[in-house]
Amino acid sequence: MRRFITYLLLAMLMAFSAEPSFSVTPVHEGLIGAIGEGIVPASVRERPPGLPRELRPEKGSDFDENAIWLSGYWIWDPEKNSYAFVKGIYRVPPPGMKWQPPRWIERGGYWIRLKGYWHPIDRSLARLQQTPSLCKVEEKPTDSPLSPCLYAPGFWVRDLQGGLKRSIPGRWVVLEKDRTYTPADFVFDGEGFILVPPYFDLPLEKRFAVKAGEGNSTNLDALLVELFLSYPDYQFFLQEHFVRNPAYWLLKGSVPSWWLWKGSTLLSRTESWWLFWWWTHPGFPQPEWINPELAAKIYPPSTALVETMQRKTPPSIVMSWGAAELDDLLRVINSHRHNFINFIPDSEDVKIALAGLEPESPDQVHPLQPEGKHPYLSLTGNSWPRFNRTEDSSRAFLFSGKFLPFGVEEAR
Repeated sequence: MRRFITYLLLAMLMAFSAEPSFSVTPVHEGLIGAIGEGIVPASVRERPPGLPRELRPEKGSDFDENAIWLSGYWIWDPEKNSYAFVKGIYRVPPPGMKWQPPRWIERGGYWIRLKGYWHPIDRSLARLQQTPSLCKVEEKPTDSPLSPCLYAPGFWVRDLQGGLKRSIPGRWVVLEKDRTYTPADFVFDGEGFILVPPYFDLPLEKRFAVKAGEGNSTNLDALLVELFLSYPDYQFFLQEHFVRNPAYWLLKGSVPSWWLWKGSTLLSRTESWWLFWWWTHPGFPQPEWINPELAAKIYPPSTALVETMQRKTPPSIVMSWGAAELDDLLRVINSHRHNFINFIPDSEDVKIALAGLEPESPDQVHPLQPEGKHPYLSLTGNSWPRFNRTEDSSRAFLFSGKFLPFGVEEAR
């Protein structure tokens, strides 16, 4: 009861506080990488600039002795329609992991950015010579443990010998103080798709080279703002951070109401982007599984967030009518290239083909709007179609009007 009152007071304080600003800078993907971003990489006509000479900060007495230098790199900024440089950083690496830096390659007159990623030191990664299947694994998780936890969904891979699919089952990840969970990810490396296995990383505040202090607090705050604007690509990380630091997020405002619904990490990247884009873009078609009852439980975002998101370029899967599944997007891309190496998702013929993914008769004459009346207490009810796949599994994913962190069951 005491915890509930604390959260209630924080929510009330947040409701009367000034709206947050959203001034951001690019995040080095060696500090935290976007899940799913490397499957359909950015491709542009303009050649990237040469890498500048970076001056590494000197390691002082407040530096962690395990920190290593991760060089900076160029990204394409679609908002500015130009390249932007992400500065290098010192970072304490995940235990047992090695950094593969990002790079640009040229294919068919286009420059393609291959994202950087962490991979195990003691084993090589398998490369799939065909596009991976990204459809969701239909699964029925058991009830969560008593410890605070999040559900990491399963995923599909292809068996290279027989060409058959096999699924990697999902799991409950118990949240521990000194480690965070990074889900599995597929990354295109110029020759094929690399399956990067899941691994445990350091908590965010311990990844910085400079040991805990006032400077880290500022860096952490700016980092979380930047990640939040692309929340679906950092879904598991951000919701895990929310579970660990609910007061921080409640005071910030603009926390999606569904972060308080158990099982929301089961949303696919497409489902998350569609829901997030609808939430932050008034008038955008809602996901097909959002009905009036659910829309009435989702508190609207802040004006500052809406204004910021209006200037944001949508990811490749977000269309004018909603969001396309990555499997469909890859299928269109594959049908408009000569061979596996010609991977140019931003070419004009692919953009034209993407229009074919739009439903023939979209039923969105009057899109719904998020109309929750209370910031984080609109949690009554027991209907969430995507999670409630079977009647007897619904309790594993849904609140029944009670304010509890993800995965924490009431003591019986």
